[in-house]
Amino acid sequence: MISLSLIWGIFILINWAQPKAFANAYEIWIQNLFMALAIAWIEERIFRGYMLSSLNKIYSWRKAIHIQAFWYALLHLLRSDLSLISWVTALIGLSLTGILLGHLRQRSQGLLMGFGLHACWIWLCSSIDQVSILSWNAQYKLWTGQGNPVYGLSGSLLIILLLLLFPLSNSLTQQDNLCNNESTT
Repeated sequence: MISLSLIWGIFILINWAQPKAFANAYEIWIQNLFMALAIAWIEERIFRGYMLSSLNKIYSWRKAIHIQAFWYALLHLLRSDLSLISWVTALIGLSLTGILLGHLRQRSQGLLMGFGLHACWIWLCSSIDQVSILSWNAQYKLWTGQGNPVYGLSGSLLIILLLLLFPLSNSLTQQDNLCNNESTT
């Protein structure tokens, strides 16, 4: 939530997006929360659960993470209603997202952390879009993704930053073990 709020706040400050007033839309936020939880759970079980575990039996973790990330991205782009440049930036952003989620899976030895991050991103992006809190300056679509960070270069840069900061965190395994009621000692 912090990463998306930060990036959208920067877009507002540099005038790439403008905040708009909106009516109460609690039902949209609640519906999107349930949708996000369902989608994130299914995708994490398929891509970081089944696929990553199966690929790791054949390949190293690093290679398995990259293969599942590519398939994760490609399958998200089957709808093909994007321009070529949007399709390429989305492929990059979604692949990086798959890599980050794969590293969370490998490091924490569970799906819970990736599920939480994934569900939060889906919930916020879909809710912000449907409630129309922000209007996007089309001139900067390549950078903003028109509200979906993984469809713009800024989202890719954000995920690269998270991947670079990832090794600095020593608490991931301990936190996930606590969530799974496992001992950390």
